[in-house]
Amino acid sequence: MLWAVCKRAYIRLCSLPADHILHKTVTEAYSDKDRPLSHPTPIEKLARLFNINPSTTEKIPALKAVSNLSNFVDTLSFPTREDSIEHERQDDTGTRVYTDGSGQDGYVGAAASLYLDNDHQPVATRHLHLGTMDQHSTYEAELVGILLAFWLLITEAGHILGRQPISIYTDNQSVISALTSGSRGPAEYIKDEIARLCDKYFPRHLTHRVTVKWISAHSEVPRNEKIDFEAKQASLGISSDRQHLPRLLRAPLPTSISALRQILKRETGVKSEEIWRQSPRWERFANFEDNYSFRNFHDIADSIDRHKATLLVKIRTDHFPLNAYLHKRKIIPSNACTSCNEGSRESLRHYLWECPKFASQRTKLREVTSGSGDSLELILKNRAHTEALLDYVVNTKRFARNTQTATPLQRARIRED
Repeated sequence: MLWAVCKRAYIRLCSLPADHILHKTVTEAYSDKDRPLSHPTPIEKLARLFNINPSTTEKIPALKAVSNLSNFVDTLSFPTREDSIEHERQDDTGTRVYTDGSGQDGYVGAAASLYLDNDHQPVATRHLHLGTMDQHSTYEAELVGILLAFWLLITEAGHILGRQPISIYTDNQSVISALTSGSRGPAEYIKDEIARLCDKYFPRHLTHRVTVKWISAHSEVPRNEKIDFEAKQASLGISSDRQHLPRLLRAPLPTSISALRQILKRETGVKSEEIWRQSPRWERFANFEDNYSFRNFHDIADSIDRHKATLLVKIRTDHFPLNAYLHKRKIIPSNACTSCNEGSRESLRHYLWECPKFASQRTKLREVTSGSGDSLELILKNRAHTEALLDYVVNTKRFARNTQTATPLQRARIRED
């Protein structure tokens, strides 16, 4: 929809940094949105249409940060959850920090706990309640958890920074990838703050870097389960005292671009559903689809080959090229069924349920679709019944596959069938 395209573009404009040529224009357009204008510009129209304040929205910088986080941090992921659990069990690092971000009951929070000398209880834990999920994302909370982890290391274990191995565990692989990535994206300002703190407090000559490791969530790892509980407590409203938090987290964080995009996605779904249900075409599909996403069709189409998917589309849209359909469009002279030569009109019903030539194939179809009877709507709502229907069409060989445009591999598969 054009509305969604425009809002997505305005969200992008709101994320432009202060050094961007359009930043001032976008900010002024929002400030003047209530002032009557004779000839508003496109950006001023967007500011009036979408109530998003660019001054409180996070900025995505175009340039790389001054401090490079990869100078201080290594990352480690694992191919399977079992590997991550086993590594955590065998990890002999004396200093570990477990972090997590959580979204619960419409609110978002983050937490980090520091463990020293393999103690079973944390030396210190920090919490931060970010706010509502309409303003912040769980991805942002996961990055805040990493920031809290580094702040704990700086304030509680600063004497070992860069001198001893340190492990930070998180259950979000996207965050791990983003930490050392050179690309710029949402919540980038948090990553920049981590890099700034490392550049300020880490020794110039490192013996050991901090390793950020992935640990599978909800895997009965005691320390990871504890931090999961602490993050949920943070999402419910618990925050550490301001003096125990890094400077960036002592004031409210800007509105997350990811959260705004999630809102846009939900709004687009609602509006699309409203438009689709008002369309005259909705009546044709209402019997075998629940909403505009056509999930029932996609679930079936993704599991069958292209030939069957094409047949399914033709059946669902009532454009199945039987003689009755072709005769109506004056493509052939007669609508009679040429399979049984009994003079019957070859409609879809005749082809599926009445034509005596396909009695043996129909018997197999009825064995599967007995619960749906002869109702095409009920068959198309059931995945197994739909697949049986398509098998029936293929087995009757009424519609041959087009091998002229097929690749050699496709032709070989057709011959095998």
